[in-house]
Amino acid sequence: MADRSDAITWTRRTSESTLGRVCQYLQVGFFGGMALLVVALGVAALVLSAANGAYEQFALLVLVLLIGGPFSLLYLLPLVDDETARSSVGT
Repeated sequence: MADRSDAITWTRRTSESTLGRVCQYLQVGFFGGMALLVVALGVAALVLSAANGAYEQFALLVLVLLIGGPFSLLYLLPLVDDETARSSVGT
Protein backbone atom coordinates (compact mmCIF):
# COMPACT_ATOMS: atom_id res chain seq x y z
CA MET A 1 0.00 0.00 0.00
CA ALA A 2 1.18 3.47 -0.75
CA ASP A 3 1.60 6.03 1.96
CA ARG A 4 -0.57 9.12 1.86
CA SER A 5 2.58 11.16 1.33
CA ASP A 6 3.27 9.19 -1.87
CA ALA A 7 -0.16 9.94 -3.35
CA ILE A 8 -0.09 11.98 -6.52
CA THR A 9 -2.74 14.65 -6.84
CA TRP A 10 -3.56 16.65 -9.89
CA THR A 11 -5.97 19.56 -9.88
CA ARG A 12 -7.03 21.56 -12.88
CA ARG A 13 -9.22 24.58 -12.36
CA THR A 14 -10.66 26.96 -14.88
CA SER A 15 -9.13 29.86 -13.01
CA GLU A 16 -5.64 28.50 -13.69
CA SER A 17 -5.75 28.77 -17.47
CA THR A 18 -6.80 31.52 -19.82
CA LEU A 19 -8.62 29.13 -22.13
CA GLY A 20 -10.57 27.69 -19.21
CA ARG A 21 -11.70 31.13 -18.11
CA VAL A 22 -12.66 32.09 -21.65
CA CYS A 23 -14.76 28.94 -22.07
CA GLN A 24 -16.45 29.43 -18.72
CA TYR A 25 -17.32 33.08 -19.26
CA LEU A 26 -18.33 32.50 -22.89
CA GLN A 27 -20.83 29.86 -21.84
CA VAL A 28 -22.35 32.01 -19.10
CA GLY A 29 -22.37 35.10 -21.30
CA PHE A 30 -23.99 33.33 -24.24
CA PHE A 31 -26.88 31.80 -22.33
CA GLY A 32 -27.34 34.85 -20.12
CA GLY A 33 -27.28 37.15 -23.14
CA MET A 34 -29.81 35.04 -25.02
CA ALA A 35 -32.14 34.97 -22.01
CA LEU A 36 -31.80 38.74 -21.63
CA LEU A 37 -32.53 39.25 -25.32
CA VAL A 38 -35.67 37.09 -25.19
CA VAL A 39 -36.95 38.90 -22.10
CA ALA A 40 -36.22 42.33 -23.60
CA LEU A 41 -37.99 41.48 -26.85
CA GLY A 42 -40.97 40.09 -24.97
CA VAL A 43 -41.29 43.19 -22.79
CA ALA A 44 -40.94 45.46 -25.83
CA ALA A 45 -43.65 43.54 -27.69
CA LEU A 46 -45.99 43.74 -24.70
CA VAL A 47 -45.41 47.46 -24.21
CA LEU A 48 -46.00 48.19 -27.89
CA SER A 49 -49.16 46.09 -28.01
CA ALA A 50 -50.51 47.69 -24.83
CA ALA A 51 -49.77 51.13 -26.23
CA ASN A 52 -51.83 50.26 -29.31
CA GLY A 53 -54.71 48.96 -27.19
CA ALA A 54 -54.28 45.30 -28.14
CA TYR A 55 -54.40 43.34 -24.89
CA GLU A 56 -54.70 39.89 -26.51
CA GLN A 57 -50.93 39.35 -26.47
CA PHE A 58 -50.73 40.27 -22.80
CA ALA A 59 -53.53 37.82 -21.99
CA LEU A 60 -51.73 35.14 -23.99
CA LEU A 61 -48.50 35.74 -22.06
CA VAL A 62 -50.30 35.47 -18.72
CA LEU A 63 -51.94 32.25 -19.89
CA VAL A 64 -48.62 30.75 -20.99
CA LEU A 65 -46.96 31.70 -17.70
CA LEU A 66 -49.75 30.16 -15.66
CA ILE A 67 -50.02 26.93 -17.65
CA GLY A 68 -46.50 26.22 -18.82
CA GLY A 69 -44.24 28.44 -16.78
CA PRO A 70 -42.88 28.20 -13.27
CA PHE A 71 -46.26 29.14 -11.82
CA SER A 72 -47.66 25.85 -13.12
CA LEU A 73 -46.03 24.25 -10.10
CA LEU A 74 -48.65 26.00 -7.99
CA TYR A 75 -51.15 23.46 -9.29
CA LEU A 76 -49.28 20.80 -7.33
CA LEU A 77 -49.83 22.50 -3.96
CA PRO A 78 -53.40 21.23 -3.44
CA LEU A 79 -52.24 17.76 -4.39
CA VAL A 80 -49.52 17.83 -1.76
CA ASP A 81 -51.68 19.40 0.96
CA ASP A 82 -54.91 17.46 0.50
CA GLU A 83 -54.88 13.88 1.80
CA THR A 84 -57.93 12.81 -0.24
CA ALA A 85 -56.41 14.13 -3.47
CA ARG A 86 -53.23 12.13 -2.90
CA SER A 87 -55.17 8.92 -2.32
CA SER A 88 -57.14 9.35 -5.56
CA VAL A 89 -53.93 9.84 -7.58
CA GLY A 90 -52.33 6.67 -6.19
CA THR A 91 -55.17 4.38 -7.36
